[in-house]
Amino acid sequence: MLAFLLRRVLASVLLVFALLTVVFFVVHIAPGDPLQRFVEPDVDPRMIEALRERFGLDQPLPVQYVRWLRAVLWEFDFGISVAAQRPVRELVAQALPNTLRLGLWALGVRFALGIALGVWAAVRRGRWTDSALRVSALLLYSLPNFWLGIMLLLAFAWNLHWFPPGQMQSLDHASLGWGARVLDDLRHLVLPVCVLGVGGAASTLRFMRAGLLEVLSHDYVRAARAKGLPERTVVGKHAMRNAVLPVVTLLGLSLPGLVGGTIVVEHVFSWPGMGTLTLDAIAQRDYPVILATTFLSGVVVVLGNLLTDVTYALLDPRIRLEA
Repeated sequence: MLAFLLRRVLASVLLVFALLTVVFFVVHIAPGDPLQRFVEPDVDPRMIEALRERFGLDQPLPVQYVRWLRAVLWEFDFGISVAAQRPVRELVAQALPNTLRLGLWALGVRFALGIALGVWAAVRRGRWTDSALRVSALLLYSLPNFWLGIMLLLAFAWNLHWFPPGQMQSLDHASLGWGARVLDDLRHLVLPVCVLGVGGAASTLRFMRAGLLEVLSHDYVRAARAKGLPERTVVGKHAMRNAVLPVVTLLGLSLPGLVGGTIVVEHVFSWPGMGTLTLDAIAQRDYPVILATTFLSGVVVVLGNLLTDVTYALLDPRIRLEA
C-alpha cells in the first residue's frame, strides 16, 4: 500500500509542475498587456516602465518563469496583483473561504441527496417512482447551471421575494443579532447551493442507481437474501460497499468544484469567491492572480484524483494488488 501511495503522490507532483509550466507560458504568450490599463495620454511613460520593472515584465520570459517558480516553490509567494496592487495571497485568502463555503454545502447536498435517491430508485426498479426519478434527474442534468440559476433568481428572488437575489450577506448583516445573521447567511446560500447541489445530485443519482442494480444481481447478494437477511441489511451492509465505488470516482472528480468549478454560479449570484476573482483577473490580464487561481484549481484536481485512487484501494484490495 505504501508503494502504491508513493507512486500516486510522485505522479501528482509532476502533474502539478507540468500544469504550472504550461499555464505560465500560455498566459504570457497570449496577446495583450496587463499594463495597458495604465496607458493614458497624461501618464508619464517612465511610470509605465517602472511598473513593468516592478512586476518583472521587462525580463525575458524564461527568466520570469524561473523567478516565479522559485518564489512559488520556496516562499509560496504568487507576487503582487497588477490590477489590485495587493499581494495575491491576500486576495486569495479573502475569496477562497467564500468559495469553499459554497462548494462544501453544494457537495454535501449533491451526494447526500444523490445517494439517497439513487438507492431509493434502485430498490424500486420498474415502479413509477423509479421512472419519475430517472426522468427528473435527466432533465436536471441537461439544464445549464447559468440558465437554472437565472430561472431560480427570476422565480424565487425577483417575483416571490423569498430569497435575496445575490451577494453573500445583506447590507445590514453586521447590525443583526446572532440568530438573524445565521438565518441571513443561510438564505443567501439556498439558491446557489440548489444550482450546484441539486443539479449535481442528478448525475450522482444515476451513478448510484446503476452501480447498485449491478451489485444486487451478484451471487453473494442472492446468497445473503437466501439466508433470510432483511432487505435493508442486504442493501446497506452487503451491496452498498461495492455499489458506492463509481460514486467515489464522481466525488474525486467533483472536488475541483470547491475551488474553480463555481465560476459561472458565482458570477450569476454575485458571490465574492474564487470564480469572481478569476474572471476579473482574466478580463484585466492579471498574470499573478490567474496563475494563483489556476495553481489552486490544479492542486485540488490532482488531490481529488489521488484521494479517489487511495479510496478505491482501501475499498477494493484487488486494485492495489494488481498495481
